[in-house]
Amino acid sequence: MSTVLVNVRYEPFTLPGNDMEAGLLVSLVLFLLQPSQHTEVVIIHDYTLPGVNKLVESFSERWAATTILTATPAPDLSQLLVALTSFHTNDLRYMVLLCSANTTWTVFDMVSRHNLESRRVRWLVVGEDPYLADTLLYSVREGSMVGLTKRTTSDIYKIYSSYINHNNQMRFQEVGTWTGSNESRLRHPLFPDIVKLYRDFLGRELVTSAVTHMPFIQVKILKNGTKVAERGIDVSIINTLSSHLNFTYRVMVPADRKWGVVQEDGTVTGMVGDVHYRRAHLAVNEITITDSREAVVDFSYPYFFDTTSIVSRGPTEKTRSLAIFHPFSFLVSVHVVIR
Repeated sequence: MSTVLVNVRYEPFTLPGNDMEAGLLVSLVLFLLQPSQHTEVVIIHDYTLPGVNKLVESFSERWAATTILTATPAPDLSQLLVALTSFHTNDLRYMVLLCSANTTWTVFDMVSRHNLESRRVRWLVVGEDPYLADTLLYSVREGSMVGLTKRTTSDIYKIYSSYINHNNQMRFQEVGTWTGSNESRLRHPLFPDIVKLYRDFLGRELVTSAVTHMPFIQVKILKNGTKVAERGIDVSIINTLSSHLNFTYRVMVPADRKWGVVQEDGTVTGMVGDVHYRRAHLAVNEITITDSREAVVDFSYPYFFDTTSIVSRGPTEKTRSLAIFHPFSFLVSVHVVIR
């Protein structure tokens, strides 16, 4: 990854009186998010972080598109669910988490259970709980972009950004330093561009769910039980992608060997279910895009369109001797003859 060194000079946020702790917190969050008037911000806090009240007050006054969720005595998961699923005019939403490690775990556990990871949501986690970083490593899944701050001195914070390493594990890398003075540095973006991020998978091994369906893919089971994608149109495509995007893959076959549907009880079967439940990173096959499937998984842009035509036999020509009666119904024709 190339290094982008950004020196940012700004005026620290000042508050009336001597509340330096609150002023530092407000300045830190404003520096990391740099929100505009059109940015949607959701602040989730549980009163464990010093100065959080001033931060909430400051955002409420300066940005109209700010939602405040108080996570005491426990997070209101219904409100959080609404905040994560209801988008209005903006395509991007910042979730600022100012909580203890326990509350942070509860929040991301709900995100995982409801599959709410989204490229449209960016998480900023600010806290002083010593277990916060470890909590994130075990609770955040791929798909959530997370920025983390770690306080090193009274007015210096290390800034970290989440990424997935070559072993498919969530990790954090240091991307910069923030100080309470008027200069801070970011060596890398806090929230990288997702398109650029996935141009290189760092040699990761991805799990692919597949069922034999020629000419698209043929899955061969070796003597040792290993499943390999032997040939097919889709096999050529994924091999090309793996070469260009730097990843390898192994094949799994869904237990029911089905394409997959969303059932009445909400469970998902087949290859679609493998992706939905994260048993597989992707499914490769000729899979019809339906509304119910799109509600639980994402589809790539289709490259093959299957069209169906219905052919029926044309009507035979009727005798012309009775052509005068053809425009009328049987009853009308009878009345014409009688009259």
